[in-house]
Amino acid sequence: MKKLYDYVSMIENRVNNNKHFIGSPYTDLACDIKADIDMHHPQYNSDMEFLAYVKSRMHGSDMEQAYRDFVRNYRAWLRRHNLE
Repeated sequence: MKKLYDYVSMIENRVNNNKHFIGSPYTDLACDIKADIDMHHPQYNSDMEFLAYVKSRMHGSDMEQAYRDFVRNYRAWLRRHNLE
């Protein structure tokens, strides 16, 4: 889960440095994922397994859209960084 953690850490750093990102559902979700990883140290075999768990916790169309945006951007980030 190091790749996922690196990605959400990058997003959190951007939020902390640029306050205009605060309040976006996508960035809020990323910060929540990072906090969950930091506090609970989940033991999943892969990033996608953990993201399936996150998806199961989404309720409401705005949260589901934020999740879809997060996964889409995460996969694009993986491709750009040749980590997939």
